[in-house]
Amino acid sequence: MIPTLPQHKTYFSLDEVCQWVDISPEALRYWLSAHDTSFGSRGALPTKRSYHRREVLWLCKIKPSIEHMAQEIVGKPVDLSPVRQELQSMLETLSSQTTSNSMRA
Repeated sequence: MIPTLPQHKTYFSLDEVCQWVDISPEALRYWLSAHDTSFGSRGALPTKRSYHRREVLWLCKIKPSIEHMAQEIVGKPVDLSPVRQELQSMLETLSSQTTSNSMRA
């Protein structure tokens, strides 16, 4: 669904864009950086970006792509059990080597 943007504004802040597109700022920033886009222009403050009306409307159209990428990156829980098992195995190996070396001394 494409939002109705205020007619009197041409440029919008990141928070406004995320509100209208209905995505998190983190997801939008990640998507923009991953696609090396030149969205947003720097205004008087170099730390603030503003987004043109046409960019907001385009982001609304590609929202499924942004959401999909965000879910792939931050939405899935990571299974650390294989890593944990490997670390436990390494610890046991080191512990047995230390014990056998101290018995020899």
